[in-house]
Amino acid sequence: MANYPSKSIHQCLNHQGELITPSSDNTHKKHSLLVDFYEQMLKIRYLDSLAVFLHRTGQLGTYPSCLGQEAIGTALAYCMKKKDVFLPYYRDQATLIPRGTSGVQWLNYWKGRSHHIPIQDDFPICIPIGTQCPHAVGAALALKYLNQEDRCVFVSIGDGGTSRGDFAESLNFAKLFKLPIVFVVNNNQWAISTNISQQTSAPIIQKAAFASMDSLCVDGNDIIALVDQLTKARNQAVKNQSPTLIEAKTYRLHDHTTIDDSTKYRQSHELIEAWKHEPLIRLKSYLVSEKQMDETHDRQIHDKHKRWQTQTVDAFKNPTSYSADKMLFDHNLSTSCTLDIRETQNENEFESY
Repeated sequence: MANYPSKSIHQCLNHQGELITPSSDNTHKKHSLLVDFYEQMLKIRYLDSLAVFLHRTGQLGTYPSCLGQEAIGTALAYCMKKKDVFLPYYRDQATLIPRGTSGVQWLNYWKGRSHHIPIQDDFPICIPIGTQCPHAVGAALALKYLNQEDRCVFVSIGDGGTSRGDFAESLNFAKLFKLPIVFVVNNNQWAISTNISQQTSAPIIQKAAFASMDSLCVDGNDIIALVDQLTKARNQAVKNQSPTLIEAKTYRLHDHTTIDDSTKYRQSHELIEAWKHEPLIRLKSYLVSEKQMDETHDRQIHDKHKRWQTQTVDAFKNPTSYSADKMLFDHNLSTSCTLDIRETQNENEFESY
């Protein structure tokens, strides 16, 4: 694992779940919200375990689990407004589910039954590495061009994607044209079998320096710190038209996908150590210390999600009829999309941005 100085990582909860830095918006005091975060992250974990089971039994295609990375997506979903625009990559179930995608829709996507239906102006899931970043700055430019105030674009990408030219070009464009966008890098330490130390010689946050863009590194297993910094980044994007790069440092507890075998390239002791720092254990420890959760409450939450998991798999195994022709050729997903620049009469104005 890449070793960054601890002072460079924003953190509110330490690895033991103890509050070491109060959040600026007092999220650490919003106990009911934190319980909701715990429930949402656990729900995603149950969804992922179901998807992995379905793949192992030949009922689902190749699947990318986000095991251990649920805090990043959950915090992102909370900090985004419904009217914001999200450009997801393939490991963003923890954002897409609370944003409106159902568990069955998520499984159907990886089954190949249907294309993903974006929520409002959100973009479809991006499978190619890094190509969502140029699309994101295009969406942010459209928001600015159409004077869509108090709307922000969020785009997520893995650490490996930051080594592509698409990423660098997008940072430069976003800063040059002062666009309302936040880049969120899910640094889970591994780009398939390539460790972060083997793909970049500098911390990811330093990649924003050439564009003079603000950047910061956040503990990606600390949901309080994530909400704190993502909220600040959104405010800066919409109020000051100033983009931010956020590196959320976490660890991929599962294989890259269900057709990968990570035992071939990473040490078991590394994985064992990472399990001690995962986000659910950390948040639960904090809630227990604040007397907001006990084992009885935790079992009730687990039981609720087990029932949801059963309902989801039943619906998945008994799908409603769908048309292959519609799936392949009907891509008119957002006929009233507010990002359509054809609404503007003077096309030459576009050049001024």
